[in-house]
Amino acid sequence: MQLCHLLQERLNVPVSNIAWGHPNIRDPKAKGGKEAWGREHQIRIYAHEFLRIGFSVDYKNKTLKELAKENIRRFPNMRANFCNPLKKKIRTKSISHKGEKVKDLPKEIRGKHFNAYWEICAELGCKKAKEAIKEISKQRRMKF
Repeated sequence: MQLCHLLQERLNVPVSNIAWGHPNIRDPKAKGGKEAWGREHQIRIYAHEFLRIGFSVDYKNKTLKELAKENIRRFPNMRANFCNPLKKKIRTKSISHKGEKVKDLPKEIRGKHFNAYWEICAELGCKKAKEAIKEISKQRRMKF
């Protein structure tokens, strides 16, 4: 969450989403074992949005520029938005996954069930995601 906050709030680089290494995100239908979901987290950023930051390693910067150029050529109207969980589609509830309780998960999210990546963000301290959850709860209460 700190890296996401740094990118969006301090460096003005939009984060598309975060593919958390959590069973509900990587293996929502519980079809695989730990190898299906227990891998790194991925912060997804469009290459052209990361150009202003770049890399200090020449070959990485060269590759970044090539990817950004190709993105702009193929998708000239593509614009990344800053994270706004209220605009994200809320997935239908995923099934409980035996991996939700493994000790490899951080204690803040161990044993908890999530239906969207930004619910994990909220649990890990993201203010925007916490506000979205409050707003969604408020909207659901108003419907009943």
